[in-house]
Amino acid sequence: MNTNDYYVLRLSVQREHDQIIAALAELWLERQAKQPPKPQPVRAPRNTYVSVRSHAHA
Repeated sequence: MNTNDYYVLRLSVQREHDQIIAALAELWLERQAKQPPKPQPVRAPRNTYVSVRSHAHA
């Protein structure tokens, strides 16, 4: 096998590898798009005025 054959073989392997990675990335993105988003916990805003007002007249 001469040097030219080696480079042609290496290039074809690299191209095949890139195609596999691209296919896997597409599959992963499709799966991500199908999954419902994870629910985020809704935090009630802290109302500091309630505690202040409830003790203001005491």
